[in-house]
Amino acid sequence: RTGVAMIGMEECVVDAASGKERWLSTSKVPLRSTNDTVVGLVGISRDISARKRDDFLRDEQTAILEMIVVNSPLHAVLDRLVRLMERQLVGVYGSILLLDDGGTHLKHGAAPTLSQEYCRAIDGLPIGPGAGSCGTAAWLGESVIVADIASNPLWKNYRDLASRHGLKSCWSAPVLSHDGIVLGTFALYSAGVRHPEPAEINLTQIATRIAAIAIERKHAEDKIRHMAYHDMLTGLPNRILLTDRLTQAMLQTKRHNPWVSVLFVDLDNFKFVNDSLGHTAADELLKTVARR
Repeated sequence: RTGVAMIGMEECVVDAASGKERWLSTSKVPLRSTNDTVVGLVGISRDISARKRDDFLRDEQTAILEMIVVNSPLHAVLDRLVRLMERQLVGVYGSILLLDDGGTHLKHGAAPTLSQEYCRAIDGLPIGPGAGSCGTAAWLGESVIVADIASNPLWKNYRDLASRHGLKSCWSAPVLSHDGIVLGTFALYSAGVRHPEPAEINLTQIATRIAAIAIERKHAEDKIRHMAYHDMLTGLPNRILLTDRLTQAMLQTKRHNPWVSVLFVDLDNFKFVNDSLGHTAADELLKTVARR
């Protein structure tokens, strides 16, 4: 129509059979007759899908790290991370589980496309040998690849649950802190019986590193916040937190209830214990009373 060559245009095409997207870099040049009339064109296209995926992966990684820096909620960071991994792969569902404070159970972290019923069922999963891919990975501190959930003994207690939701394979890797402590797990589920491909293993490694940064950042914030508002010796709320809670309580009384009470607890003869047995014994006494 224009008679002008089109060089290096990027376009997305969808394969009708598989539904997979491919990115092409295409150039088209008009063919002209001897009297300079356009009679056709010559075109050539090059598949640049791998480069586009790499560009998107890099840009999204940067965006997720920026979310961590600006203290975005952990669930939002993990949700975006899982969605990124799913966009890079075909036919897989991602899940991040977090190890609880006791270090014995895995709780829900993020799984945006997995069935919510399935997520609720595995929330609180105990770790240990034979606790599915994730529970075993958290227990061992190393990756666990299950190509066929239906026949693998690790899934004995959970294979019916997985079957109901069409999950045939599960590849799980532990999320490790900078000093090797298990923080949780990252898993990819497949609707087909198969082993992960090299690209899927590589993306899992990327996801676990980013998840570890986000989780460690959250743990550090929680620790700093606890230190700011709690007594270092006893772990009880300190004067700052008391003032905050008392202020809130007094504001509530103005709206709903005319009374608020403050109870003061003292230890008789504490000075005698401190002077006669020393600070170490007095500290132990304070910690014991605090626990009680």
